[in-house]
Amino acid sequence: MKVLYDVSLLGIAYRNQSTFGLSRTTEALLKELLTIPAVTLTASSDVSYSIWLFVKLYLQQQNWQKDVPFVSNSFNVKLRDLVKEVILKDKKFQPFIENLKRLEIIKSQETEIRLHQWRATILDYKFQGTAKNRLENVDIYHSNYHKIPKAIQENKRIKSFLTVHDLVPILHPEWFEMLEKNNLKTFHPDFNLPEILSGLTSANWIICPSKITKRDLLQYYGDRLDCEKVKVIPWAASDTFYPCQDKDKIAVIKQKYRIPEGQYILGLNTLEPRKNMEGLIRAFYRILQQEKINDLYLVLAGKLGWQYESIFQELNNHPRLAKRIIFTGYVADEDLAPLYSDALAFCYPSLYEGFGLPPLEAMQCGTPVIASNASSLPEVVSNAGLLINPYDIEEIADALLKVYQSASLRQELSQKSIERAQQFTWQSCAEKTVGFYHEALNY
Repeated sequence: MKVLYDVSLLGIAYRNQSTFGLSRTTEALLKELLTIPAVTLTASSDVSYSIWLFVKLYLQQQNWQKDVPFVSNSFNVKLRDLVKEVILKDKKFQPFIENLKRLEIIKSQETEIRLHQWRATILDYKFQGTAKNRLENVDIYHSNYHKIPKAIQENKRIKSFLTVHDLVPILHPEWFEMLEKNNLKTFHPDFNLPEILSGLTSANWIICPSKITKRDLLQYYGDRLDCEKVKVIPWAASDTFYPCQDKDKIAVIKQKYRIPEGQYILGLNTLEPRKNMEGLIRAFYRILQQEKINDLYLVLAGKLGWQYESIFQELNNHPRLAKRIIFTGYVADEDLAPLYSDALAFCYPSLYEGFGLPPLEAMQCGTPVIASNASSLPEVVSNAGLLINPYDIEEIADALLKVYQSASLRQELSQKSIERAQQFTWQSCAEKTVGFYHEALNY
């Protein structure tokens, strides 16, 4: 079975110099598919020229060329390489911009941004990374997020798969950072889910990581899909997440991220409205004030996202208590297991998730989990953690207090977490995915 696997998300992560849930799942499934003898896997990227460049750099950096041949080297790409080298060369374009600024031809940042956009538009015009003649032996095409390319959709022999992680941008666009042009708001072109889903047809096969995502997808797009071709295949946590008992390693990580000695509740996510960090902070403040707790910190790990100003406003409302809250910024993947393992509990009061990878990562580390009872999170956490109403501050506070006060509860939840996490493996995910590929080929 010859599978063409879109790895554009890995290029985006490499460009941004930080991994995220979508990139982690893309890479984890890729690695596991490579272990299945029945699968011959090649990689592609057809989203944009800029992403294509970073995918190529990433595969080279990972030394994956032998294991994962990259087939997106069409004449279309080579022509762009030539244009980029001769006319729009990186090393020449920025000095060109600086010259125009010195000559006062460019007088505003807006004009400078437009020139960079003009350059990107030229390089991305009718971009096609994978040539049609490279599709002759492909049986399965699988995109882990982005739109299925036109050349694939038009090829009736190839079975095309798309993983739909969630429908949050469609259900709640107000939670997302939008680009504005000519008084119209749009999603970032790298993550434009409405545009991605607009191209789906009944010929496509869809993988969802949760029952909730499948339900949402069929509710909004069921009239154009074949429901028999939509399957739930849960994700898993990487094996880099484990119960870390190494006190020296934990101490090094705490020092690296400026976490004081003492007990802490951990939150991990990009700081954005959907993650409900304001609710967690208010609940944390409540137990500190009501119970006169002075030996507990709240560690919020993750980079700044968008619309995070209200989070810091919440800190300003209680400047004395704000000293008990630590912001680490982005945490490297290899540092997460010690950080999870040392936490008194992991709290994830998200308003909506298509799956919820961080709670599963915490559970695999044996960390007691407090998670939202909304959307897909109960499917992941089940009875192995404390489920709370994310809109009820008192309920979040009560769960925090229970875990803080009871060592026996923490021990019970820790054991349940490890047992629950063992039910999710990437081997199982890959095997079920390949089984779904076979189902499509025999359809």
